[in-house]
Amino acid sequence: MLKGVFVIFLLVALASQGVHAKATKSRRGQDVDDEVEVEKKPAGSVTMKRDLSVGGSMTVGTLDAQNVTAAGNLMVEGEIRALSMAATTANTGYLQTSLLKSPTGTILVKGDLIITSADVDPSVSATAFIAESVTLGGVAQWRLVRHEHFDQEEEVEGWSLMETSSCSAGSKDAFLGGHCKTGDNLATKTFENLPEHTQIKVAARYHFIDNWQGETAFLKLDGEHVWTQGHGPVNPAHGIEMCGSSKFKETKFSAPVEVSQAHTNSMLEVSFGSTSHDENDDPCSRSFGVDDVMIYVK
Repeated sequence: MLKGVFVIFLLVALASQGVHAKATKSRRGQDVDDEVEVEKKPAGSVTMKRDLSVGGSMTVGTLDAQNVTAAGNLMVEGEIRALSMAATTANTGYLQTSLLKSPTGTILVKGDLIITSADVDPSVSATAFIAESVTLGGVAQWRLVRHEHFDQEEEVEGWSLMETSSCSAGSKDAFLGGHCKTGDNLATKTFENLPEHTQIKVAARYHFIDNWQGETAFLKLDGEHVWTQGHGPVNPAHGIEMCGSSKFKETKFSAPVEVSQAHTNSMLEVSFGSTSHDENDDPCSRSFGVDDVMIYVK
């Protein structure tokens, strides 16, 4: 330890006097000269053009280096600015970075995690937190892996029913199915390549359109009914004309659908539909629509 400190002290002293210094070290009983280039700097600073290895402790006011490797702890009271930094454990009061990742796939944050734009740079607008999975208080959080809002034509791809509707002319808020397009038929899609998971959640919005007379809306996952909701009979004196035929008013619209259950398969079949009291049920008199189908896993 004392020898290492003495060598550093000697180099600092030489740096204020000249350009080159020679350090002699013993290798298997032989003396070997190892030339160390020391650039002359103002008093109190040293620039070394070779690698510096310190077996003990080193304390500096400012350290500017291309690479710093510490086998033990690295304590810095001021700032660390680096293109990349790898550490087993890092404790910091403030961290500004464009990317934060872990070789194990897990990042543990003890305390509050606040994500906001940097006050020092108004052009920075990164206020999102993107992660493969998040665990808070030891509880895994839901991760959204699919969201289909049907506002674009390509979003009906894969559905057995490939027609969309909107409730007003020129509206950009489209949904699957709708007036004269759905009656007692199914809207089905198989979602594939889901990430590894043990639970799944499906959420959506279900539109009851026009003359419902006690029929039941439903959602099936992998062929099994998991959600139902009845509606009607509709009273023509109540409701608001929102969608479909002007002869009937809507009394239930955009009803929330949410179901979660155990699931591990990489594929999931999702089916929306409704029961019918009449084999000749007219989809122009009673229909349904589905919007914002979302698949979550954890």
